[in-house]
Amino acid sequence: MDVSIVVTVLNEEGSVEELHRRIAASLDGREWEAIFVDDGSTDGTFASLRAIHERDPRVRVVRFKRNFGQHPAMHAGLARALGDRIVTMDGDLQNEPEDIPRLLEALDRVDVASGRRVARRALCARCRTRVGNRSSSSHRVTGIRASLRDGWKSPRTARRIRRTS
Repeated sequence: MDVSIVVTVLNEEGSVEELHRRIAASLDGREWEAIFVDDGSTDGTFASLRAIHERDPRVRVVRFKRNFGQHPAMHAGLARALGDRIVTMDGDLQNEPEDIPRLLEALDRVDVASGRRVARRALCARCRTRVGNRSSSSHRVTGIRASLRDGWKSPRTARRIRRTS
């Protein structure tokens, strides 16, 4: 499997169909899977995801009985991902699935890449990003080359690192 897209959703009934359609279009010609993790939605999100899965076997769905939060949801998706490269994103369409190919291209140069929203005005958010970017210089310690721009709410992508022991 080339690419796994891990998407966390919470009450996104109105956006999952469009998100799936746009992911499929942006990854046309690649071997991919999408893992949607429903973090306890109370609307029809899960029913929509089930319908998508029935039409497209590349889509898998994980359902939490209640809301556990984004990090446990993301972990559940990452634990099930089969792809050599993994893209993570939220299901609210704030990030464009059409940017996925560019993130994947970045993995030719680095081990981890992150997208960046262009129209940002909040001073506080810019300050957090700068602090995060400085702390992302962990490649000196870990050996992982990274391109991190806006890690708070952006799609991210990484190559799977296989351990040999």
